[in-house]
Amino acid sequence: MLSEKELDLLRQELIRDEGYQLKAYRDTKGIVSIGIGWNCQANNTIPLIGRKIDQVGESITNDECLKLFKWSVDNVGIKPLLKYLPDIYNSLSDVRKRALINLCFNMGIDTLLKFKPTLEHMRLGQFDDVAYHLERSLWYRQVGNRAKRIVHMFKYNNTDFPSNYATNFSSKKKKK
Repeated sequence: MLSEKELDLLRQELIRDEGYQLKAYRDTKGIVSIGIGWNCQANNTIPLIGRKIDQVGESITNDECLKLFKWSVDNVGIKPLLKYLPDIYNSLSDVRKRALINLCFNMGIDTLLKFKPTLEHMRLGQFDDVAYHLERSLWYRQVGNRAKRIVHMFKYNNTDFPSNYATNFSSKKKKK
């Protein structure tokens, strides 16, 4: 699991990547969302905040947003990773765990599991190769700066991101 410090860093990263909205809105796919990337169509809010949010314009409080966020991290990020990729997840540094959770949060566990070469390189601790494969995926071309930040976290094991993401700091495949 993540320490409170790491959970707070992940929250800040996901706010940057997903946004922070206390009023329900339609995301880029037309899905009613709220909070920090909470999909109102896929996830029921009643057990967590005592009422259903499913209409654009409905509001939640900061505390309710935090409850939805913690549930999402556990149930969309950490639990699926521990179920399907426990050896990888448990072997990673805190920075790379946050990158993997963010990746899973963004694409979902089913899609992530299709990244077989990437996951194998992760399993082997070959993070230049993890970066190489992620950078050549459709996901990377679709997601923009978020993808660049996640790749950077895997490759360099830090969050000292370049200030200009318009320049390409891509990995070069090593000759073997």
